[in-house]
Amino acid sequence: MAPRQSKKSHPTAAHSEEEDENQEDPQSSQDHSVVDLVKQAQQVLASGQKRRDSRRKVIEVEHEQRVCEVKAKIESLIQDRNTRVAKLEKEALDRLEALNAKRESLEKSILASINRIESQTNTMAIEMNAMLHGRLEDLEESSSQFPEVPE
Repeated sequence: MAPRQSKKSHPTAAHSEEEDENQEDPQSSQDHSVVDLVKQAQQVLASGQKRRDSRRKVIEVEHEQRVCEVKAKIESLIQDRNTRVAKLEKEALDRLEALNAKRESLEKSILASINRIESQTNTMAIEMNAMLHGRLEDLEESSSQFPEVPE
């Protein structure tokens, strides 16, 4: 088979004289081919760059969405934790208040018992003191009835 010739190598009525001159000059034709190859290469690079930029943009958007989702989840978890902590702290505070009330009640009971014991002790001390004074007086009276014995 014969090699295919490009459409540019066939002069048509629509082509200008400049293209005819390019066909006559092989150097000019090679320069034109090189320019076309460079343009095609630039187009390929540009389209590749556009695809990469497009893909990068999609990846960045997905990344931003994931970051937002993760932030929302983290904030939700933090809020849930703070709610649980606040509930537990309130329960602990309620228990402490109940225990404190019980402690105060026990202290009042102990204080009342101590005061009662103190009062009873004072009463017993007064009674004992009175009894001892009475005995002492009895002894003094009885000793006065007996004459003293010389030694």
